[in-house]
Amino acid sequence: MARVAIRLLISLLALVSVASAANTSGLRIDGVFLPQASLGLLLAGLPTQPKASDFEAGVIDNRLLAEWAQPKLSADVTHDIDREVEAEVMQILGAQFSETIMPPATLLPVDEAAWRRVMKPASAGSGFKLTRQQRQQAETLNIAQLSMAKQNLRVTLLDVYERESIQGLAELHGMSREYLQRRATDLLQQRWQLQRWQEEGRFDTASLAGLTRIVQDKQLKQRWLQEQGLIGDFHHESTVAQDRWRRVSQAAIKQYYDANLDRFRQVDQVEADVLLLRSQAAADATYQALRGGLSFAEAVRREGAPGSGALGVLRNDGSVTSLLQKLALLQQVGISRPFRIGEQWAIYQVRQRRERLLPITDPSVRHECARAVAKMEAQSEFDELRERLRRVAKIERINP
Repeated sequence: MARVAIRLLISLLALVSVASAANTSGLRIDGVFLPQASLGLLLAGLPTQPKASDFEAGVIDNRLLAEWAQPKLSADVTHDIDREVEAEVMQILGAQFSETIMPPATLLPVDEAAWRRVMKPASAGSGFKLTRQQRQQAETLNIAQLSMAKQNLRVTLLDVYERESIQGLAELHGMSREYLQRRATDLLQQRWQLQRWQEEGRFDTASLAGLTRIVQDKQLKQRWLQEQGLIGDFHHESTVAQDRWRRVSQAAIKQYYDANLDRFRQVDQVEADVLLLRSQAAADATYQALRGGLSFAEAVRREGAPGSGALGVLRNDGSVTSLLQKLALLQQVGISRPFRIGEQWAIYQVRQRRERLLPITDPSVRHECARAVAKMEAQSEFDELRERLRRVAKIERINP
């Protein structure tokens, strides 16, 4: 139902576009019309206001790339996009309009046997994916409804299921009735609120559909960029991104390494002292005195809490175990600014610091080089794609 609801909104926008584009302002991008009212809703809901030209260019780029990328993205990449789109749309609207209290919802009896059949995996490897038959069954299981709404609103098990994270799906497969009803009530509140805002004249259905499409375009673009390794978590790379950096040549790795030697310098050892103080005020005052010429040894003698003094030579070879020593390895030569460690404040004096250059044969160095080269290549390809899509696109500003 999540995908159906968003498809219906966007389909409605397409129908309305044909009928109203002649007398409605907005953007037409390769035949897709985005009402100015939808752009206004998005702009008003942003935490910071961008330049109008940058904002419009971003909407256009997102539309073009989403149209290009959507058929190329796998179901695993887009499986929860509708949930993310709905949440972002509500966040944008909620930043502009006040919410109203929903009348009491009716929680309906749940046929647990039918629910359990829906939750039963179709196969050992299917995980949380539902079969077509299971989806049909889930769509018939009503969880909550609001008959006092202008249009009778209801939420089914499928509505909830399609909007859940992995953790939420685990709750549903664990047959948590409390979780299911809470999530159904939350979704009912969202639908009620959208209906109320429309009744208040905040926006019409076409404007909401346009906003939904704009947000979906942004989400599709982000997922494509994440799959290409241009954004996202270093520790959760896509298969596409991994394949890209594994194909980087040895020559390209060496070229990047030679041009970025400073990235691969690592502290070898430091010779340092530490001054521990009991309060921030004492640390700030002592730091200013040290900058004014007070010797570190005298500061330790006068102000140092137990544990202050010489740390000696610390080597970055795994022998350093205490937090005070590990932090010393991060300091540069000279007097550090004071910073908090637990209930105390510390100031370091590094008298000597020796670094070493990690060799290109180090596996972590080669990995970092390969990833950096792959990301630059992906960024170059993305820039070229964006320019090509722009060149061939038909973009019209409609101003009736």
